[in-house]
Amino acid sequence: MKRVIFFCFCGLLLFTATFSWADSSAETAEEKIEKSYKLYRQGVEVEFEKMKIKVQYKEGYSVKKELERWIKYSPQKEDKIFINFTAPEMDKGLKLLVHRKRQSDLIWLKLPSMHRSRRISGQDEGNFFAETDLTYRDTAQLIGENTRDYKYNFLDSNDAEWVIEALPKESITSIYDKRIFYLNKKYIVEKILYYRHEEICKTQLNKKIIQESNGRWRSNLIVFTNEFHKRKSIIKVLKRKSKDFVNLPTFSQRDLRR
Repeated sequence: MKRVIFFCFCGLLLFTATFSWADSSAETAEEKIEKSYKLYRQGVEVEFEKMKIKVQYKEGYSVKKELERWIKYSPQKEDKIFINFTAPEMDKGLKLLVHRKRQSDLIWLKLPSMHRSRRISGQDEGNFFAETDLTYRDTAQLIGENTRDYKYNFLDSNDAEWVIEALPKESITSIYDKRIFYLNKKYIVEKILYYRHEEICKTQLNKKIIQESNGRWRSNLIVFTNEFHKRKSIIKVLKRKSKDFVNLPTFSQRDLRR
C-alpha cells in the first residue's frame, strides 16, 4: 500500500512539473512580453521617481542632470508621464508631458527659454531628449509595451532567458527598425538592443533589479549605450514611491506652465 501511495505521489509531482513547463513554453513571444510589462505595472496607479543622469562622452567628459518623473498608469495603457528637470541650473524648467494614445502619443516639450510648450510629433519623436540617449518615444516605452503595434518572434530560448525580436507593424511609424528583448525566467527585461538601418544604434541594460512578492519589478540603474554617438547615459533612481503623495501633478499642460 505504501509503495502504491509513493508511486502515485511521484506521478503527481511529474504531472505537475510537466504541466507547468508546458504551460510556460506554450506562451507566444508576444504573451511573454505582455506578461513582463503586466508584472512591471502591477498594483500601482501613480508613481514618483527622483533620478540622476550621467551622460558620458567618448572624449572623456561627462554631464550630470537630475529630474523628477511622475507616471499615471492606465489599465488601457493610455498612461500619462510628466518629467521635470531640477538640475543643472540651465536645465531647470525643462519639462516633458506625454499622453499615450492607442493611435499616436501626444508629447509636449517646455524649454526653460520658452514661454509656451510645443508639440513633438512624427519623426521628431526619434530625436534625443535633453541631450541624453533617451528619445521622446523612449520616455513612453520604458514603462510598458503596446504589443498590438509589434510582431514578436523567438530568436532563442535557453535555461536562463528568452530572446525575442520585436518588429513594428505597418500600421505605425516606428523610430526603430526592430528591437531585441532579453527576458530572464522571472519575466524581467534585462537588456534591449535597438536597431536603425539594420545596425545596433543603442543598447539598454537594466541593472540593480528588484522584484516584489507580487512579481512587480523595477530597475534602479539603467545604462543606455549610444553606438552612433559613442556615449552613455547612466540613469540612477534615487527615490521611488507609489503612495502617500502630498502634491500630485495634474498630468495636463497646466504642469508645463508652472
